[in-house]
Amino acid sequence: MEAFLIYLGKVALAMGAFYLTFLILFQKQKQFSFNRIYLLATMVISYIIPLITFTIIKQIEALPVQTFTDYNYLETYVPIAVAIEKSYEWYHYLFVLLIAGAAGFTINFLIGNFKALNIISKSYKKEEFGSGVCITDEDV
Repeated sequence: MEAFLIYLGKVALAMGAFYLTFLILFQKQKQFSFNRIYLLATMVISYIIPLITFTIIKQIEALPVQTFTDYNYLETYVPIAVAIEKSYEWYHYLFVLLIAGAAGFTINFLIGNFKALNIISKSYKKEEFGSGVCITDEDV
């Protein structure tokens, strides 16, 4: 039962991420048929994503043959293939979503600051009521 609740939590996170993407990218567009298809497709995909696991198999290299000077003991190692299964949990996805959101907002913030500095550098400065004012012809 606990595994099923975790699965439902993963599905809810996936649906939330897809819906947030819809709100950011497609909400203002007037292509209603595309919006319906997107929402239905992402709802189905949200149930499939938590079922996907990734398995990584790493080959372990053989250790070198050790020999001793008295030749009483020779030891060799045989390479062994070990399968290491790496499963990504829900908090890995949440962390990636957090980092992506923080990066997006930081880039948006920096772009806004560069635009403001560009407008200020192109405007002329004037003293009004004891304060410096930047005057520009652009629509700000």
